[in-house]
Amino acid sequence: MEKLVGFVGYECEDIVLYLAKILTVLGKKVAVVDRTEQEMLLEVLELKNDMKKELYSDDFYGILVTGQGVSYEEYDIIFYLFGYRLIHPKLYECETLIMVTDGVPAHASLLRKIGNWGKKQYLVIRNLVPMKHTEQYLAILADNENSYCEIPYDESDIRMRYSLSSYSKCTVKQLSAGMKRALMILLKFLSVECPERSIRDAMKRF
Repeated sequence: MEKLVGFVGYECEDIVLYLAKILTVLGKKVAVVDRTEQEMLLEVLELKNDMKKELYSDDFYGILVTGQGVSYEEYDIIFYLFGYRLIHPKLYECETLIMVTDGVPAHASLLRKIGNWGKKQYLVIRNLVPMKHTEQYLAILADNENSYCEIPYDESDIRMRYSLSSYSKCTVKQLSAGMKRALMILLKFLSVECPERSIRDAMKRF
């Protein structure tokens, strides 16, 4: 296994899927495990399953999307979505930990407690609330000024989010410049062995 990615946060399903899809184009085998209480991926992807929701498992254009556990040996990268369950044992098993928060102070304090940021970890902050973060605040939260990026949530990204269930209408070209920059940073972080040109080509094919 190259890296294990833990993903925590609020309304982060679209970012996870953008990253996962581009990584599959790069040849990675990717799984997304949604353990959020609302199981938002079911709604975002309009997945239909007669089984109980916690047992769902489906394929979304090369990405395994499931509510069950998966074998680490089978996948290059695994995204775990925990929603509001920010303190979870699985977080401490992650070699690479990516977090998403909406900037609520209570969330920030929980993320800070998990802490111990290093070269194998990255913090993603998404502004879903009318709150501006200062560079000092972000540096303190991440504990490393080079281990976070901030993703503004603008109208083009909102429209793109609602297009995810119709993949033919969903392309990177529709994303905001801020989201594209953030995705590039994260993809370079996750696929350090891939040349930047290969990553850019993969993004164009999504």
